[in-house]
Amino acid sequence: MTTNDDMCVNGVLCSNNGEVLRDASVKGLGFTKLPTFIVGADLQNGRLVSVLSNYKSPSVFLTLLYPPNRHLSARVRLLVEFFYERFGDRPYWDLVD
Repeated sequence: MTTNDDMCVNGVLCSNNGEVLRDASVKGLGFTKLPTFIVGADLQNGRLVSVLSNYKSPSVFLTLLYPPNRHLSARVRLLVEFFYERFGDRPYWDLVD
């Protein structure tokens, strides 16, 4: 559960929009805690640097539920494949050295 205090630094800027928080950090206005799909490119090109790298946020899991039919419809099969490719082992936005 996230509260406003989890997303704000005591200062002049508070937002629940990740893009706004990323832009503020890129401009040097402070620190933020954002998922790598929002800041991955900025980390890769050096506009942002990671601090507290050893800190691990609680994991979030994605689960797809569908009826256990022998023959999945093409739509369900494509959706499952899409989610696995997009969010499988390590998402593309998390490939930051």
